Amino acid sequence: MIFTTVDSSDSEREAALDDMLRVPYTRTAMTSALRRRQLADVTRLMEHVALRLQSAETELAEQALLDWLTVLLDSQYASLALSDGPGVRQLLERIAQWRDRQELAAQEAALLLRTLDQVTALRRDPPSPPAADYCVETLQL
Repeated sequence: MIFTTVDSSDSEREAALDDMLRVPYTRTAMTSALRRRQLADVTRLMEHVALRLQSAETELAEQALLDWLTVLLDSQYASLALSDGPGVRQLLERIAQWRDRQELAAQEAALLLRTLDQVTALRRDPPSPPAADYCVETLQL
């Protein structure tokens, strides 16, 4: 059903695909079924999932999309890696760029959390006031 919907030109195709991506599945069975499909079919579905990951207005859970993307990549990994099609390469590059942006955002969030922890610690235990100013004079003979 998924691949029939991917190939259709219906105006409600996007919503139908999103509904199908919400249906529970077993990873092992889905990976096995996708291995029997042609690379072009899997690539079209992967493009839809990748676009949904990059879209801000999607109603699908990001984890569900990541699970689908993982299953799709696992099922046709060798074919994707060996494919010389420009569309496949661009798709993999877009997925890699999305992953890099997510990784950068996670690193920035971790840095922000550390900074907030430091500010909170300073607020709970403020540093002691500085000692009185003094001067040290060194004389050499």
